[in-house]
Amino acid sequence: ENKYNQVPDIFAGLCYDAMKIMSIALEGSNNGNEIQTALYNLKNYPGIVGEISFDKNGDAILSPIIKQVKNGKFVLYK
Repeated sequence: ENKYNQVPDIFAGLCYDAMKIMSIALEGSNNGNEIQTALYNLKNYPGIVGEISFDKNGDAILSPIIKQVKNGKFVLYK
């Protein structure tokens, strides 16, 4: 925000999370099947946009994180 004088949008957060998730999947191998398995096995990655997992088809499951202020601190909204 400070560097570009604008607030990052949701796409910035999604792209950041996508790159972090790919780096995790690539840590173990550069084999396509092993990368796919690593992604499918990823559960509850604590991303910027919320917790991210993948279903059996490889589709992302997002659980948005919503926080509220309680006693001057951010806490998860439930």
